[in-house]
Amino acid sequence: MLISISKLDRASRRALRWMMVRLCTLLTIWSFPWVVGKIPLAQVLVILSLTFTMTSLMAMFVATLRRERFGAASLNTWDEAAVFCGLAVLVHAVHRVAY
Repeated sequence: MLISISKLDRASRRALRWMMVRLCTLLTIWSFPWVVGKIPLAQVLVILSLTFTMTSLMAMFVATLRRERFGAASLNTWDEAAVFCGLAVLVHAVHRVAY
């Protein structure tokens, strides 16, 4: 079920925006060496998987410090942690299948 971003509340839009900034930043930083030919794609996938795992753990830590409610009506840091955990599993699976 797709939801238009304009229909989300302010807190959800802010959480989604920050998650996308983090995701784009991490992808840019860790894929740049592969693009310029310094490291192979397999190594980039391992690094991305580990980075997404650490980002997920840090988001869980921040959500705990902020005392955010798990499963709240608005998107929050717990949802960000779940997204990065899923991305870590997905990238790890792609690496295992491809290499």
